[in-house]
Amino acid sequence: MVSAKDQEEIISKKIKQFVPESACLKCEGCCRFNGRDTVWAPCERKVVPFQDYFICSLFSPLTRRCKSYDSRLLDCRIYPFLIHKKEKSVYLTADLKCPYLNERLQSKEYEDYARYLFNFLNSADGANLLSARPGLAVEYDEELKIIGKIEKGNFLGSPLAFEDKIIFDAYIQKSKHEISAHSFANIYVWRTLFDVRFNIIKEHLCVFFKDELGCFMYLPALGGRADKDILNYCFDIMDGVNADKDTSRVENIEEKDKGFYEDNGFKLLAKDPEYIYHTQDLITLCGDKFKDKRASCNYFQKNYKYSYEDLSQGAVYECLQLLAQWRKERLSKAGSNSKLSDIKFYSGILDDNCLAQEEALLNFDRLNLEGKIIRVEGKVAAYTFGFALSEETFCIFSEVADLNIKGIAQFIFRQFCSDLKKYRYINVMDDSGLKNLKDVKDSYNPARKVCLYTARKV
Repeated sequence: MVSAKDQEEIISKKIKQFVPESACLKCEGCCRFNGRDTVWAPCERKVVPFQDYFICSLFSPLTRRCKSYDSRLLDCRIYPFLIHKKEKSVYLTADLKCPYLNERLQSKEYEDYARYLFNFLNSADGANLLSARPGLAVEYDEELKIIGKIEKGNFLGSPLAFEDKIIFDAYIQKSKHEISAHSFANIYVWRTLFDVRFNIIKEHLCVFFKDELGCFMYLPALGGRADKDILNYCFDIMDGVNADKDTSRVENIEEKDKGFYEDNGFKLLAKDPEYIYHTQDLITLCGDKFKDKRASCNYFQKNYKYSYEDLSQGAVYECLQLLAQWRKERLSKAGSNSKLSDIKFYSGILDDNCLAQEEALLNFDRLNLEGKIIRVEGKVAAYTFGFALSEETFCIFSEVADLNIKGIAQFIFRQFCSDLKKYRYINVMDDSGLKNLKDVKDSYNPARKVCLYTARKV
């Protein structure tokens, strides 16, 4: 896999330069600075003292040449054009102090290059470069010629494709997690509801979900320790897209990272927790606390002729038929017992869940999902599937069963957990704020509930 740094260098080298090398060698201004902490120095380059001023550490005052001219960074390559940050907006500007630019300010050469560079910076490659190096956007204290505003919506990055799985897996595996969001499968399946984008910012993978309401980060940046600069930059990107700044947020923050967000001035709101169980408890169902579960499993085994099989791509169509039937019956039951506002809320959650399940089933094999089905009288009457989160935790993403067959849901859940005995823990995700789902998950006596948070600006 090409690193973000290597990818940046490859793209940077493709960018045409406005000022020729011959003109650069005659210049007495570039690469020389009045102070050490100047915003005019190249991003991420040190400056060193020389005589009564400072120079870039790669600049040779004797030859007037850059020691890494052939691999120079983007900000050096495009000067006298600058990425100027003003409040929450980013602009392409021109520095009129450059003599070469001044002589050509009214020329077609200038107009063509300005248009070329502006279009590049508003492209996917340009946005990826700017996102990888947030320090390129600087608030300059001198008057600059504004060429155009760089749209921050482009900074959301590339649309998610299945081929990106290798990139996601590499970043996800850098640290151990037990929550469901840390899985390529559980990001990929939401593409039917969101425009899922990702960008690599300072060697961290940032995942954005966007719909008609705006965009948010589905989970914190992946790739290492939490970084304040990356977090602020991601909020700048989201604020540049969202009309309502309260839409800008980071979802699925774990308890261990809570302090980082609070210390940096973000407000946290608790989400519905995820339920984690000891796998062995779900297999044995020992003790009075599981008495009803054992009874349901026994009832199903005694009263139905069934087969328990692997969920394969060949059974997907039948599973989708069951899903449609299950959704219809769930809505019917909800409609007879709830207020209209509750029905709308439940219906929305149910529809979203079914769309995600459909995407998962249609991509079952290539997402490396693992699942089982139960046939009753030859017909698929229940299915379940999920994915590994780590060597010791498996996440069950879905379980759907014919509501008219008593005990089948409890039976397939127990049998699937038996197949997953090599994992120490089972994560069955959250309860979506639904009381009936919460009661069911609580009835299996979770080993713990993992608290998750959403972060917004104060």
